[in-house]
Amino acid sequence: MLLTASAGSAQEAPPILDLPAGAEIVLEAEPGLRVEAALGGGVLRPVDGPLPLPEDGVYWLAVASRDGAGNRSPVRWVRLRVDATAPELHLNLDPGITTTQGGRRWVMPQATIRLEARDDGHLTELGIRAWDPLDSRTRPEEAHLSPEPGPRGEAARLELTLPAEAGGYLKVEAWAVDAAGNQASTGLEDLWVGEIPPEAVPIPDAGDAP
Repeated sequence: MLLTASAGSAQEAPPILDLPAGAEIVLEAEPGLRVEAALGGGVLRPVDGPLPLPEDGVYWLAVASRDGAGNRSPVRWVRLRVDATAPELHLNLDPGITTTQGGRRWVMPQATIRLEARDDGHLTELGIRAWDPLDSRTRPEEAHLSPEPGPRGEAARLELTLPAEAGGYLKVEAWAVDAAGNQASTGLEDLWVGEIPPEAVPIPDAGDAP
């Protein structure tokens, strides 16, 4: 029996299926068979068309098929986790950000950007992107991770170290995506990277960017 979710393609139903809020599932049986199902308890009933899912939570779906003579297959149980909550993110730099007397936020070259993401389900993607928004000639520094499935709720971590030659303005974006497709993002802006405090360096206006 195939289970199709509106958030993905047809697949053999796994023991636990993560789905976003608002998703629907379609149960498909072989020709000549009729699908019966019960979501969250109750009596198995014929299913014709998409089956809407409840709000956030974990539910059991019972599925079986019945032929024209009334014979029913063994009941198969699938655990569904409806997830509308984005991952939780923590972003920091090592060495950390120094606020100068002039109020600027200063970061040393070769600082390491660290992202930690946590989700009640599984994380499928983490990413960090760092670049100088005033210098279109410089390619952004990027790091990506597709975590291996592990225990639910386990944190995933990703690092990106700025190059030794980094200098100028710095903007950082970081994100994470969970198995249900929920995405969270965070970032840092208005940073200056350099060996010396920014007060000692002429700061160009945005209009002076190449």
